[in-house]
Amino acid sequence: SSPTASPTTSSPTVSPSEGPTTVSPTVSPTASPTSSPTVNPLSLPAFNPASLNSAAGPLQFQLSSGVFDPMIALHVLVINNAPIPLNGITTISGSELTVNIGLSDGPNDITFTAVDASGNTFVFSAIIHAGSSTLVVNLVNGDSSTYTLPASVRLSLTDDASVGETLTTSTGSVTFSNVPARSVVLTASGTSDNSLGTVGTQGDAGTATIAMNGFLPASPVDNNDFDTGDLSGWVEPITSAATVEPHVENVGPGLGPELTTPVPVTAPVPGTTLGDTRRRRQTNNDLFLPTCSTFGSDGDYYEGPPPTGGPEGPDQPPLAIVGDGGPCSVEQRISRAFTTAAGVSAIQVRYRFVTNEVPEFFGTEFNDYFRVSIRSQVAGGLIIEENSMNSLGLAAFDGDGSTSWRVINLPLNCLGDVIQVDVAVSNVGDAFVQSAVYVDFIDELFPSDGFPCLAAPPSTSSPIQSPTITRSPTQSPTASPSQLLAE
Repeated sequence: SSPTASPTTSSPTVSPSEGPTTVSPTVSPTASPTSSPTVNPLSLPAFNPASLNSAAGPLQFQLSSGVFDPMIALHVLVINNAPIPLNGITTISGSELTVNIGLSDGPNDITFTAVDASGNTFVFSAIIHAGSSTLVVNLVNGDSSTYTLPASVRLSLTDDASVGETLTTSTGSVTFSNVPARSVVLTASGTSDNSLGTVGTQGDAGTATIAMNGFLPASPVDNNDFDTGDLSGWVEPITSAATVEPHVENVGPGLGPELTTPVPVTAPVPGTTLGDTRRRRQTNNDLFLPTCSTFGSDGDYYEGPPPTGGPEGPDQPPLAIVGDGGPCSVEQRISRAFTTAAGVSAIQVRYRFVTNEVPEFFGTEFNDYFRVSIRSQVAGGLIIEENSMNSLGLAAFDGDGSTSWRVINLPLNCLGDVIQVDVAVSNVGDAFVQSAVYVDFIDELFPSDGFPCLAAPPSTSSPIQSPTITRSPTQSPTASPSQLLAE
Protein backbone atom coordinates (compact mmCIF):
# COMPACT_ATOMS: atom_id res chain seq x y z
CA SER A 1 0.00 0.00 0.00
CA SER A 2 1.15 3.47 -0.64
CA PRO A 3 1.91 5.65 2.35
CA THR A 4 -1.02 7.55 3.71
CA ALA A 5 1.25 10.19 5.16
CA SER A 6 0.07 13.49 3.79
CA PRO A 7 2.81 15.51 2.14
CA THR A 8 1.11 18.82 2.76
CA THR A 9 -0.57 20.61 5.63
CA SER A 10 -2.46 23.80 6.19
CA SER A 11 -0.44 26.61 7.73
CA PRO A 12 -1.13 26.75 11.47
CA THR A 13 -2.76 29.85 12.85
CA VAL A 14 -3.23 30.32 16.55
CA SER A 15 -5.83 32.64 18.04
CA PRO A 16 -5.59 33.51 21.76
CA SER A 17 -9.27 32.74 22.12
CA GLU A 18 -9.13 29.44 20.26
CA GLY A 19 -6.08 27.81 21.84
CA PRO A 20 -3.78 25.33 20.03
CA THR A 21 -4.47 24.55 16.38
CA THR A 22 -4.48 21.04 14.92
CA VAL A 23 -2.73 21.04 11.56
CA SER A 24 -4.68 19.14 8.96
CA PRO A 25 -2.60 16.50 7.17
CA THR A 26 -4.16 17.50 3.83
CA VAL A 27 -4.59 20.76 2.00
CA SER A 28 -8.01 22.24 2.54
CA PRO A 29 -10.21 21.67 -0.53
CA THR A 30 -11.31 25.32 -0.31
CA ALA A 31 -7.77 26.64 -0.47
CA SER A 32 -7.02 29.05 -3.27
CA PRO A 33 -5.40 27.37 -6.31
CA THR A 34 -2.59 29.89 -6.09
CA SER A 35 -1.83 29.31 -2.40
CA SER A 36 1.39 27.51 -1.53
CA PRO A 37 0.73 24.46 0.67
CA THR A 38 3.00 23.92 3.63
CA VAL A 39 4.89 20.63 3.79
CA ASN A 40 4.04 18.49 6.79
CA PRO A 41 7.02 19.08 9.12
CA LEU A 42 6.66 15.68 10.83
CA SER A 43 8.61 12.81 9.25
CA LEU A 44 10.32 9.48 9.89
CA PRO A 45 13.36 10.03 7.63
CA ALA A 46 15.22 6.74 8.19
CA PHE A 47 12.33 4.66 6.82
CA ASN A 48 11.02 4.55 3.24
CA PRO A 49 7.47 3.30 2.54
CA ALA A 50 8.47 2.31 -1.01
CA SER A 51 11.53 0.26 -0.06
CA LEU A 52 12.81 -2.46 2.31
CA ASN A 53 13.48 -1.24 5.84
CA SER A 54 15.35 -2.63 8.82
CA ALA A 55 13.15 -4.08 11.52
CA ALA A 56 15.65 -2.88 14.12
CA GLY A 57 14.88 0.33 15.95
CA PRO A 58 14.78 2.97 16.96
CA LEU A 59 12.04 5.07 15.37
CA GLN A 60 13.31 8.62 15.17
CA PHE A 61 10.67 11.20 14.25
CA GLN A 62 11.70 14.69 13.24
CA LEU A 63 10.10 18.11 12.95
CA SER A 64 11.53 20.21 10.16
CA SER A 65 10.31 23.35 11.92
CA GLY A 66 9.70 23.90 15.62
CA VAL A 67 10.42 21.51 18.46
CA PHE A 68 8.46 18.73 20.13
CA ASP A 69 6.56 19.42 23.33
CA PRO A 70 8.70 17.81 26.06
CA MET A 71 5.67 16.17 27.71
CA ILE A 72 5.74 12.58 26.41
CA ALA A 73 2.10 11.94 27.34
CA LEU A 74 0.96 14.39 24.65
CA HIS A 75 2.34 12.24 21.83
CA VAL A 76 0.53 9.12 20.54
CA LEU A 77 2.03 6.24 18.53
CA VAL A 78 -0.11 3.47 17.02
CA ILE A 79 1.38 0.56 15.05
CA ASN A 80 -0.89 -1.98 13.37
CA ASN A 81 -3.86 -0.65 15.36
CA ALA A 82 -2.06 -1.23 18.68
CA PRO A 83 -1.26 1.83 20.87
CA ILE A 84 2.40 1.87 21.93
CA PRO A 85 3.05 3.14 25.51
CA LEU A 86 5.77 5.76 25.12
CA ASN A 87 6.78 6.26 28.74
CA GLY A 88 10.18 4.77 29.46
CA ILE A 89 11.12 4.18 25.81
CA THR A 90 10.97 7.71 24.43
CA THR A 91 13.47 10.54 24.47
CA ILE A 92 12.86 14.07 23.20
CA SER A 93 15.61 16.41 22.12
CA GLY A 94 14.37 19.55 20.43
CA SER A 95 13.15 18.60 16.95
CA GLU A 96 13.87 14.88 17.40
CA LEU A 97 11.67 12.36 19.19
CA THR A 98 13.12 8.86 19.48
CA VAL A 99 11.10 5.76 20.35
CA ASN A 100 13.40 2.87 21.27
CA ILE A 101 11.48 0.00 19.68
CA GLY A 102 11.84 -2.04 16.51
CA LEU A 103 9.25 -2.91 13.90
CA SER A 104 7.45 -6.15 13.24
CA ASP A 105 8.55 -8.33 10.35
CA GLY A 106 6.24 -7.41 7.45
CA PRO A 107 3.94 -4.41 7.07
CA ASN A 108 3.79 -1.86 9.89
CA ASP A 109 0.89 0.58 9.69
CA ILE A 110 2.27 3.54 11.65
CA THR A 111 0.32 6.57 12.81
CA PHE A 112 2.14 9.06 15.01
CA THR A 113 0.39 12.12 16.40
CA ALA A 114 2.78 14.73 17.79
CA VAL A 115 2.42 18.12 19.46
CA ASP A 116 4.99 20.88 19.10
CA ALA A 117 5.97 23.40 21.76
CA SER A 118 3.41 25.88 20.40
CA GLY A 119 0.56 23.42 20.85
CA ASN A 120 0.15 22.57 17.16
CA THR A 121 -0.70 18.94 16.34
CA PHE A 122 0.84 17.07 13.42
CA VAL A 123 0.11 13.56 12.13
CA PHE A 124 2.48 11.20 10.33
CA SER A 125 0.94 8.08 8.77
CA ALA A 126 2.57 5.45 6.55
CA ILE A 127 2.87 1.72 6.01
CA ILE A 128 6.49 0.69 6.50
CA HIS A 129 7.56 -2.79 5.32
CA ALA A 130 10.38 -4.09 7.51
CA GLY A 131 12.46 -7.24 7.74
CA SER A 132 15.67 -8.72 9.04
CA SER A 133 16.47 -11.39 6.45
CA THR A 134 19.19 -11.41 3.80
CA LEU A 135 18.39 -12.93 0.40
CA VAL A 136 21.16 -13.85 -2.05
CA VAL A 137 19.93 -14.07 -5.65
CA ASN A 138 21.93 -15.94 -8.27
CA LEU A 139 21.36 -15.65 -12.03
CA VAL A 140 21.97 -18.66 -14.28
CA ASN A 141 21.78 -19.49 -17.98
CA GLY A 142 19.76 -22.35 -19.40
CA ASP A 143 22.72 -24.73 -18.91
CA SER A 144 22.96 -23.70 -15.21
CA SER A 145 26.17 -21.73 -15.77
CA THR A 146 26.43 -18.31 -14.18
CA TYR A 147 24.83 -15.48 -16.14
CA THR A 148 27.49 -12.76 -16.16
CA LEU A 149 26.06 -10.15 -18.52
CA PRO A 150 24.90 -6.86 -16.97
CA ALA A 151 21.48 -7.25 -15.39
CA SER A 152 19.08 -5.52 -13.04
CA VAL A 153 17.26 -7.53 -10.38
CA ARG A 154 14.05 -6.28 -8.81
CA LEU A 155 12.65 -7.65 -5.54
CA SER A 156 8.96 -6.85 -5.08
CA LEU A 157 6.71 -7.73 -2.19
CA THR A 158 3.65 -9.70 -3.21
CA ASP A 159 1.78 -7.84 -0.45
CA ASP A 160 2.38 -4.62 -2.41
CA ALA A 161 4.08 -4.77 -5.81
CA SER A 162 5.07 -1.11 -5.57
CA VAL A 163 7.34 -1.87 -2.59
CA GLY A 164 10.80 -3.31 -3.16
CA GLU A 165 14.32 -2.63 -4.34
CA THR A 166 16.32 -2.90 -7.57
CA LEU A 167 19.98 -3.89 -7.66
CA THR A 168 22.38 -4.32 -10.60
CA THR A 169 25.08 -6.90 -11.22
CA SER A 170 27.65 -8.06 -13.76
CA THR A 171 28.72 -11.06 -11.70
CA GLY A 172 25.48 -13.02 -11.65
CA SER A 173 24.64 -12.39 -8.01
CA VAL A 174 23.04 -9.72 -5.83
CA THR A 175 22.22 -9.58 -2.12
CA PHE A 176 19.10 -7.96 -0.70
CA SER A 177 18.98 -6.90 2.95
CA ASN A 178 16.11 -6.12 5.31
CA VAL A 179 13.80 -8.56 3.50
CA PRO A 180 10.56 -9.44 5.31
CA ALA A 181 9.77 -13.12 5.87
CA ARG A 182 6.90 -12.79 3.40
CA SER A 183 6.47 -13.93 -0.17
CA VAL A 184 8.43 -11.92 -2.73
CA VAL A 185 8.81 -11.91 -6.52
CA LEU A 186 12.27 -11.58 -8.05
CA THR A 187 12.57 -10.33 -11.64
CA ALA A 188 15.88 -10.09 -13.49
CA SER A 189 16.36 -8.44 -16.88
CA GLY A 190 19.52 -8.49 -18.96
CA THR A 191 20.46 -4.99 -20.06
CA SER A 192 22.44 -6.12 -23.14
CA ASP A 193 20.44 -9.12 -24.43
CA ASN A 194 16.97 -8.32 -22.97
CA SER A 195 16.76 -11.75 -21.37
CA LEU A 196 14.21 -12.12 -18.60
CA GLY A 197 13.78 -14.33 -15.56
CA THR A 198 11.37 -14.42 -12.65
CA VAL A 199 10.94 -16.54 -9.56
CA GLY A 200 8.78 -16.35 -6.44
CA THR A 201 10.12 -17.26 -3.02
CA GLN A 202 9.96 -16.44 0.67
CA GLY A 203 11.97 -13.48 1.89
CA ASP A 204 13.70 -15.60 4.53
CA ALA A 205 14.66 -18.41 2.12
CA GLY A 206 18.33 -17.35 2.22
CA THR A 207 19.04 -17.94 -1.47
CA ALA A 208 17.11 -17.92 -4.73
CA THR A 209 18.06 -18.77 -8.31
CA ILE A 210 16.69 -17.04 -11.40
CA ALA A 211 16.97 -18.79 -14.77
CA MET A 212 17.50 -16.15 -17.47
CA ASN A 213 15.40 -16.74 -20.57
CA GLY A 214 16.38 -15.36 -23.96
CA PHE A 215 14.15 -15.15 -27.02
CA LEU A 216 12.43 -18.15 -28.54
CA PRO A 217 12.52 -18.69 -32.31
CA ALA A 218 9.70 -16.69 -33.87
CA SER A 219 6.71 -18.89 -34.67
CA PRO A 220 5.25 -18.75 -38.19
CA VAL A 221 1.82 -19.73 -36.83
CA ASP A 222 -0.70 -16.87 -36.70
CA ASN A 223 -2.31 -17.64 -33.36
CA ASN A 224 -2.06 -14.49 -31.24
CA ASP A 225 -5.78 -14.78 -30.45
CA PHE A 226 -6.14 -18.59 -30.11
CA ASP A 227 -8.38 -18.57 -33.16
CA THR A 228 -6.99 -22.00 -34.07
CA GLY A 229 -8.71 -23.38 -30.96
CA ASP A 230 -5.44 -24.68 -29.53
CA LEU A 231 -2.01 -23.53 -28.36
CA SER A 232 -0.28 -23.73 -31.76
CA GLY A 233 2.65 -21.30 -31.82
CA TRP A 234 2.88 -21.11 -28.03
CA VAL A 235 5.67 -22.77 -26.02
CA GLU A 236 5.42 -24.28 -22.54
CA PRO A 237 8.90 -24.66 -20.99
CA ILE A 238 7.48 -27.18 -18.55
CA THR A 239 4.38 -29.31 -18.82
CA SER A 240 1.61 -27.05 -17.59
CA ALA A 241 -2.15 -27.21 -17.48
CA ALA A 242 -2.62 -24.50 -20.11
CA THR A 243 -5.68 -24.91 -22.32
CA VAL A 244 -7.86 -22.84 -24.64
CA GLU A 245 -11.26 -21.96 -23.18
CA PRO A 246 -14.31 -20.08 -24.50
CA HIS A 247 -14.07 -16.32 -24.04
CA VAL A 248 -16.04 -14.60 -21.26
CA GLU A 249 -16.23 -10.83 -21.64
CA ASN A 250 -18.17 -9.38 -18.70
CA VAL A 251 -16.02 -10.23 -15.68
CA GLY A 252 -14.49 -8.35 -12.79
CA PRO A 253 -15.91 -5.70 -10.48
CA GLY A 254 -16.31 -3.15 -13.27
CA LEU A 255 -15.75 -2.59 -16.94
CA GLY A 256 -12.12 -2.00 -17.78
CA PRO A 257 -10.99 0.93 -19.91
CA GLU A 258 -10.76 -1.33 -22.96
CA LEU A 259 -14.52 -1.94 -22.83
CA THR A 260 -15.38 1.42 -24.32
CA THR A 261 -17.75 1.58 -27.28
CA PRO A 262 -15.92 -0.34 -30.01
CA VAL A 263 -15.25 1.30 -33.35
CA PRO A 264 -14.98 -1.49 -35.97
CA VAL A 265 -12.07 -1.12 -38.37
CA THR A 266 -13.28 -2.16 -41.82
CA ALA A 267 -11.35 0.23 -44.09
CA PRO A 268 -7.62 0.12 -44.81
CA VAL A 269 -5.62 1.38 -41.86
CA PRO A 270 -3.84 4.65 -42.76
CA GLY A 271 -0.17 5.05 -41.98
CA THR A 272 0.72 1.36 -42.33
CA THR A 273 2.31 -0.77 -45.01
CA LEU A 274 -0.27 -3.51 -44.53
CA GLY A 275 -3.18 -1.89 -46.33
CA ASP A 276 -6.28 -4.11 -46.39
CA THR A 277 -4.46 -7.12 -44.97
CA ARG A 278 -4.59 -6.14 -41.32
CA ARG A 279 -5.94 -9.04 -39.31
CA ARG A 280 -8.55 -8.28 -36.67
CA ARG A 281 -8.04 -10.21 -33.45
CA GLN A 282 -10.80 -12.56 -32.42
CA THR A 283 -12.26 -12.83 -28.91
CA ASN A 284 -13.98 -16.18 -29.13
CA ASN A 285 -11.18 -18.08 -27.34
CA ASP A 286 -8.88 -17.39 -24.38
CA LEU A 287 -5.70 -18.91 -23.04
CA PHE A 288 -6.29 -20.43 -19.60
CA LEU A 289 -3.10 -20.89 -17.54
CA PRO A 290 -3.80 -22.27 -14.02
CA THR A 291 -1.39 -23.02 -11.23
CA CYS A 292 -2.53 -26.64 -11.13
CA SER A 293 -4.27 -29.16 -13.38
CA THR A 294 -6.47 -31.12 -10.95
CA PHE A 295 -9.93 -29.62 -10.62
CA GLY A 296 -11.92 -30.13 -7.41
CA SER A 297 -15.66 -30.69 -7.33
CA ASP A 298 -16.26 -27.46 -5.39
CA GLY A 299 -14.59 -25.28 -8.01
CA ASP A 300 -11.07 -25.08 -6.59
CA TYR A 301 -7.88 -26.58 -7.91
CA TYR A 302 -6.02 -29.07 -5.77
CA GLU A 303 -2.77 -30.92 -5.56
CA GLY A 304 -4.11 -34.30 -4.58
CA PRO A 305 -7.69 -35.22 -3.62
CA PRO A 306 -9.79 -32.29 -2.40
CA PRO A 307 -11.11 -32.37 1.17
CA THR A 308 -14.82 -33.10 1.46
CA GLY A 309 -15.39 -29.82 3.24
CA GLY A 310 -13.51 -27.60 0.79
CA PRO A 311 -10.28 -25.68 1.46
CA GLU A 312 -11.83 -23.78 4.35
CA GLY A 313 -13.65 -26.76 5.85
CA PRO A 314 -12.95 -28.28 9.25
CA ASP A 315 -11.60 -31.49 7.70
CA GLN A 316 -9.02 -29.72 5.60
CA PRO A 317 -5.85 -31.83 5.25
CA PRO A 318 -2.38 -30.34 5.75
CA LEU A 319 -1.55 -27.77 3.11
CA ALA A 320 0.79 -28.75 0.31
CA ILE A 321 3.72 -26.36 0.51
CA VAL A 322 5.13 -24.43 -2.42
CA GLY A 323 8.52 -25.86 -3.34
CA ASP A 324 7.71 -29.40 -2.26
CA GLY A 325 8.24 -30.63 -5.81
CA GLY A 326 4.57 -31.33 -6.51
CA PRO A 327 2.98 -30.34 -9.83
CA CYS A 328 1.24 -27.37 -8.21
CA SER A 329 4.27 -26.02 -6.38
CA VAL A 330 6.20 -24.38 -9.23
CA GLU A 331 5.55 -21.35 -11.41
CA GLN A 332 3.51 -22.17 -14.51
CA ARG A 333 4.64 -20.31 -17.62
CA ILE A 334 3.83 -20.14 -21.33
CA SER A 335 5.44 -17.99 -24.03
CA ARG A 336 5.02 -16.94 -27.62
CA ALA A 337 7.49 -15.32 -30.04
CA PHE A 338 6.50 -13.87 -33.41
CA THR A 339 7.61 -11.21 -35.89
CA THR A 340 5.95 -7.90 -36.61
CA ALA A 341 5.82 -6.24 -40.01
CA ALA A 342 7.06 -2.71 -40.67
CA GLY A 343 4.47 -0.17 -39.58
CA VAL A 344 3.44 -1.89 -36.32
CA SER A 345 3.98 0.69 -33.57
CA ALA A 346 2.93 -1.20 -30.44
CA ILE A 347 1.95 -4.61 -29.09
CA GLN A 348 -0.97 -5.01 -26.72
CA VAL A 349 -1.84 -7.96 -24.48
CA ARG A 350 -5.29 -8.26 -22.87
CA TYR A 351 -5.58 -10.53 -19.83
CA ARG A 352 -7.13 -11.06 -16.41
CA PHE A 353 -6.17 -12.74 -13.13
CA VAL A 354 -8.45 -15.16 -11.29
CA THR A 355 -7.83 -16.61 -7.83
CA ASN A 356 -9.74 -18.95 -5.56
CA GLU A 357 -7.90 -17.42 -2.60
CA VAL A 358 -10.48 -14.58 -2.60
CA PRO A 359 -11.96 -13.77 -0.19
CA GLU A 360 -11.04 -16.33 2.50
CA PHE A 361 -7.27 -15.93 2.26
CA PHE A 362 -7.03 -12.28 1.24
CA GLY A 363 -4.40 -10.45 3.29
CA THR A 364 -2.63 -13.67 4.33
CA GLU A 365 0.67 -15.19 3.25
CA PHE A 366 -1.26 -17.37 0.78
CA ASN A 367 -0.89 -14.69 -1.85
CA ASP A 368 -0.68 -16.11 -5.38
CA TYR A 369 0.96 -13.94 -8.04
CA PHE A 370 1.00 -13.57 -11.81
CA ARG A 371 3.04 -11.75 -14.43
CA VAL A 372 2.55 -10.77 -18.06
CA SER A 373 5.42 -9.31 -20.08
CA ILE A 374 6.16 -8.14 -23.62
CA ARG A 375 9.71 -7.90 -25.01
CA SER A 376 11.13 -6.68 -28.32
CA GLN A 377 14.36 -8.35 -29.43
CA VAL A 378 15.87 -5.69 -31.71
CA ALA A 379 14.66 -2.52 -29.97
CA GLY A 380 15.28 -4.02 -26.54
CA GLY A 381 11.96 -2.89 -25.02
CA LEU A 382 10.27 -4.49 -22.04
CA ILE A 383 7.03 -3.91 -20.18
CA ILE A 384 5.86 -6.19 -17.41
CA GLU A 385 3.04 -6.36 -14.91
CA GLU A 386 3.79 -8.58 -11.94
CA ASN A 387 1.10 -8.52 -9.32
CA SER A 388 -0.66 -10.52 -6.64
CA MET A 389 -3.97 -10.84 -4.85
CA ASN A 390 -2.96 -8.74 -1.85
CA SER A 391 -1.24 -6.09 -3.94
CA LEU A 392 -4.23 -5.64 -6.25
CA GLY A 393 -6.60 -5.26 -3.29
CA LEU A 394 -9.89 -6.95 -2.58
CA ALA A 395 -11.84 -4.35 -4.57
CA ALA A 396 -10.07 -5.52 -7.75
CA PHE A 397 -11.97 -8.83 -7.70
CA ASP A 398 -15.56 -9.83 -8.32
CA GLY A 399 -17.41 -12.51 -6.36
CA ASP A 400 -15.84 -15.23 -8.49
CA GLY A 401 -12.31 -14.01 -7.78
CA SER A 402 -11.71 -12.42 -11.19
CA THR A 403 -10.25 -9.03 -12.03
CA SER A 404 -11.55 -6.99 -14.92
CA TRP A 405 -9.74 -7.34 -18.22
CA ARG A 406 -6.37 -5.55 -18.09
CA VAL A 407 -3.99 -4.40 -20.84
CA ILE A 408 -0.31 -3.63 -21.23
CA ASN A 409 1.20 -1.98 -24.32
CA LEU A 410 4.79 -2.06 -25.58
CA PRO A 411 5.69 0.77 -28.04
CA LEU A 412 7.79 -0.18 -31.09
CA ASN A 413 9.84 1.71 -33.68
CA CYS A 414 7.77 0.54 -36.70
CA LEU A 415 10.78 -1.14 -38.38
CA GLY A 416 9.64 -4.68 -37.63
CA ASP A 417 10.89 -6.75 -34.72
CA VAL A 418 10.76 -10.09 -32.95
CA ILE A 419 8.31 -9.98 -30.04
CA GLN A 420 8.04 -12.37 -27.12
CA VAL A 421 5.11 -12.49 -24.71
CA ASP A 422 5.54 -14.41 -21.44
CA VAL A 423 2.66 -15.29 -19.11
CA ALA A 424 3.13 -16.89 -15.71
CA VAL A 425 1.21 -17.66 -12.53
CA SER A 426 2.27 -19.27 -9.28
CA ASN A 427 1.05 -20.46 -5.93
CA VAL A 428 2.52 -18.66 -2.93
CA GLY A 429 2.63 -20.08 0.60
CA ASP A 430 0.70 -23.23 -0.26
CA ALA A 431 0.01 -25.41 -3.28
CA PHE A 432 -3.59 -26.12 -2.36
CA VAL A 433 -5.98 -23.33 -3.40
CA GLN A 434 -5.21 -22.21 -6.93
CA SER A 435 -5.18 -19.24 -9.29
CA ALA A 436 -5.02 -18.67 -13.05
CA VAL A 437 -4.37 -16.13 -15.80
CA TYR A 438 -6.62 -15.77 -18.84
CA VAL A 439 -5.25 -14.12 -22.00
CA ASP A 440 -7.77 -12.78 -24.50
CA PHE A 441 -5.33 -11.86 -27.28
CA ILE A 442 -2.09 -10.28 -28.39
CA ASP A 443 -2.71 -7.46 -30.86
CA GLU A 444 -0.59 -5.35 -33.16
CA LEU A 445 -1.30 -1.61 -32.97
CA PHE A 446 -0.51 1.20 -35.40
CA PRO A 447 0.02 4.97 -35.30
CA SER A 448 -3.64 5.43 -36.23
CA ASP A 449 -4.52 3.70 -32.93
CA GLY A 450 -2.79 6.46 -30.97
CA PHE A 451 0.65 4.85 -30.67
CA PRO A 452 3.30 6.85 -32.59
CA CYS A 453 6.42 5.07 -33.78
CA LEU A 454 9.37 5.16 -31.41
CA ALA A 455 12.61 6.68 -32.65
CA ALA A 456 14.58 4.07 -34.58
CA PRO A 457 17.98 2.92 -33.28
CA PRO A 458 21.04 4.51 -34.95
CA SER A 459 21.58 1.45 -37.13
CA THR A 460 19.75 -1.84 -37.63
CA SER A 461 23.12 -3.53 -37.16
CA SER A 462 23.73 -1.86 -33.80
CA PRO A 463 23.69 -3.96 -30.63
CA ILE A 464 20.42 -4.41 -28.82
CA GLN A 465 19.42 -1.28 -26.97
CA SER A 466 19.21 -1.36 -23.17
CA PRO A 467 15.64 -2.23 -22.22
CA THR A 468 13.28 0.24 -20.68
CA ILE A 469 11.42 -1.52 -17.90
CA THR A 470 7.98 -0.26 -17.03
CA ARG A 471 6.08 -1.79 -14.14
CA SER A 472 2.35 -1.45 -14.36
CA PRO A 473 0.47 0.15 -11.49
CA THR A 474 -1.65 -2.00 -9.25
CA GLN A 475 -4.85 -0.63 -10.73
CA SER A 476 -6.07 -1.58 -14.19
CA PRO A 477 -4.05 0.20 -16.89
CA THR A 478 -5.84 3.06 -18.59
CA ALA A 479 -5.96 3.95 -22.25
CA SER A 480 -7.95 6.30 -24.40
CA PRO A 481 -10.49 4.86 -26.86
CA SER A 482 -8.18 5.79 -29.72
CA GLN A 483 -5.55 3.48 -28.26
CA LEU A 484 -7.84 0.47 -28.08
CA LEU A 485 -8.91 -1.72 -30.93
CA ALA A 486 -12.38 -3.00 -31.61
CA GLU A 487 -12.58 -6.58 -30.56
